[in-house]
Amino acid sequence: MDSTSEEIVSSPKFRIITTLKYILFNQADLDPPQNDVKDWQNQHETNLALHAQRLQKSAEAFGWNDLATHIQQGGPSLLEQYLLQAAQNQSKNDPSLDPEAGSFRMFRTRLEISNTGSITVTITAMTPASQPISLLPHETSVFNPPPSQSPPPIVSDPSPESLCQLGVDTQATASTLFTNHKTSYRAPYDTARSRSQSPQLTPTTPPTKAEVLLFNPQREITEASFSTVYFFRGGQWITPHATCGGNLGVTRRRALKGGFCVEGVVTLPSSGAGPLQSKKQSEETFGGGQPWQIQHGEIVWLSNAVRGFFKARVALI
Repeated sequence: MDSTSEEIVSSPKFRIITTLKYILFNQADLDPPQNDVKDWQNQHETNLALHAQRLQKSAEAFGWNDLATHIQQGGPSLLEQYLLQAAQNQSKNDPSLDPEAGSFRMFRTRLEISNTGSITVTITAMTPASQPISLLPHETSVFNPPPSQSPPPIVSDPSPESLCQLGVDTQATASTLFTNHKTSYRAPYDTARSRSQSPQLTPTTPPTKAEVLLFNPQREITEASFSTVYFFRGGQWITPHATCGGNLGVTRRRALKGGFCVEGVVTLPSSGAGPLQSKKQSEETFGGGQPWQIQHGEIVWLSNAVRGFFKARVALI
């Protein structure tokens, strides 16, 4: 690490982080768990293992070797211990958050770990309120239909207001340890969000409403400020390659393992190319080989571990 990075990491407030959606059930639905609950538990365990691996790799990258070993040994059960306790404490403090039998409650959780191994969980109840177990979300459904059967990337959507508005940053963001790993140091992302004018973003703007794409000095798209991005190219969905320098999130790993996408490279438009291209130009770009360019008006997927997978429309200034 350079001296600037060392200074950031040495701050007593610096943490490695992972965020996810946590679901709390009524105890009556866990003894024994019904099929829908059991399916969710299996999916949750798989996700927690990926979150643990992510934290372990982050600890290794910042030289916290003892912590990395501790996370590796504890695995997903270590994270579950803290997450469950936080959710139960929240429902005890506010009984309205305690789900009734046959229902569940969703929480946004943020798990932070210091270099000493101190683990803190911040938890916030998500809307809507308790829902019936029959409405449990299943991530595997997003992988169907297969990418080859997906709609073309530029479409006339009947409900454009339901799509996230996705702008593109006006300046490059260099790839560093702080873009490769999720940490409490978010200056690169906060700066990109502050530059965004179309759409305008506030610190509390949810990514499902509006987001901004970042790119590296090589003009390669890396990620969105809170989300992984997926483009439809060459008959399949692709997500920015790890070498582009973005964060390698858990939903990204799930999408790659599930066959929903492959890695690829999408760049900013060529110098001098306007954002509004003709239909013929767009079709030629989408049908050709790499390097592919981002297109004004195209529909993309975004994802993160709290919001899941959701669609967005690209708007180039």
